[in-house]
Amino acid sequence: MRPKVLILYSLLALIWGSTWLAIKISLRGTPPILGVGLRFGLSALILWAIFLHRGERLTLTPNAISAVQGFI
Repeated sequence: MRPKVLILYSLLALIWGSTWLAIKISLRGTPPILGVGLRFGLSALILWAIFLHRGERLTLTPNAISAVQGFI
C-alpha cells in the first residue's frame, strides 16, 4: 500500500472513530434529535461549500432522486 493511501486511510479511521466520542459527550447536554439535526445541518453546509468551491451546479433531477431515497 502506498504511504499516501495509508495516511489518508488512517486519517479517515481516526475521524470516523472519534465521532462516537463526540456523540457520547454531546448526549450529556443535548437532546438526541437536536444533535442529529446539528450534525446533518453542518455536513450539508460543508458539502454545499465544497460544491461552490468547485464551481459545480446542483441540478434538480439527481438531487430530487437522492432526497426521495433519503426519506425512504
